[in-house]
Amino acid sequence: MAKQITTLSIFLASPSDVANERNIVKRVIDELNNTSLKPFNIQLELLNWENSTFPSFGAYPQDVINNQIGDDYDIFLGIFWTRCGTPTMNSQSGTLEEFERAYARQKNSLVKICLYFKTDLADLYKIDLDQFQKVKDFKESVSKLGGYHWNFISEDFEQLIRSHLFKISQEWEKNQVNISHQLDLATSIINDHEDDQGIFELFEDFTDHFKQVTESLNTYNDLADQNNSMMNYYTKKLDQNPDDFQIRKKIINDTSDHLNNFAEKVKLQYELIEKNFELGLNKFDKFLNIYPDIHSLENKQHLTIMLKAFDNTLTAIPIMLKGSISFLESIKQIPRMTTSLNRSKKSLISSLEPFILYMQKLELTIKSIQLKGFHLLSSLPNKEKI
Repeated sequence: MAKQITTLSIFLASPSDVANERNIVKRVIDELNNTSLKPFNIQLELLNWENSTFPSFGAYPQDVINNQIGDDYDIFLGIFWTRCGTPTMNSQSGTLEEFERAYARQKNSLVKICLYFKTDLADLYKIDLDQFQKVKDFKESVSKLGGYHWNFISEDFEQLIRSHLFKISQEWEKNQVNISHQLDLATSIINDHEDDQGIFELFEDFTDHFKQVTESLNTYNDLADQNNSMMNYYTKKLDQNPDDFQIRKKIINDTSDHLNNFAEKVKLQYELIEKNFELGLNKFDKFLNIYPDIHSLENKQHLTIMLKAFDNTLTAIPIMLKGSISFLESIKQIPRMTTSLNRSKKSLISSLEPFILYMQKLELTIKSIQLKGFHLLSSLPNKEKI
């Protein structure tokens, strides 16, 4: 059977004074693809201006590179030494503009950013002091943004980048396994033996499923916060370029790509919440059906814990709904500006609307089953033992 290979794309960005390190990165990627990463069925793909671009026209030269490289890469790898690079229309250099685009995506967890600063002594007679100062300023700004960079000397770089790329690949593979595990748990079919489950197994399964519901709600809220930051970023970019049609069109299309990614993430969390809630509710109903036969003070505590477990969900839903409904309305108000944006609007609306409707239904359902559970408890006499 043919193996399914996962490709992680790496965008290599740097000024011209680290050509040797760029060659090392290419060599290490080729080596990892042929050795260490094979058992993981992972392939690294290198994107760089040397091999991933071609002569063309755009709003400005860096815009051509941005369009041809795209924003679909998984890892941004930036290397700096004494130069920052050539200024562009939107940034102090092409490399910094590339970083800024990656950082905007990183806020939404769409790309991993790795920055390296070479500390070898350079020829003082050849250093452009203005360029070197820009590198120092950028390095300081990275820390203020919450970034963790890595200093290196030339002789250590090859082993360093080999180790880091391998660790990143392993981390990515583990994350995919965790996501797959969540989906498997949410979509698992109730096996025949579940008919024999007792109060303790039902309690454990219910707790597991509602833990997943809570985690998915928290993940959605984090995604919504990150989305707000991204939309503010793109709005600011549009305000900074009020008259340049080409630049504004590019920013709008970048916004479109972001909305598509956000829609996919919303859809995933919606599926996890819906399926885990339905499975958890199934366990709760079975628990209630057998509860009168095993009612005692100890088992009453189990049922009370299950009923109170709904409180966290009930607290989170109204907050989530308020923000989601407001965002949905703002998306609907966006005028038709580009084909890409119009399609992204439709995709996001088709993800958000059923999610909002389901969460409204979920809130009512939870309140109803809570009342049912507490009513059952109050109708039964207290017993020390079964």
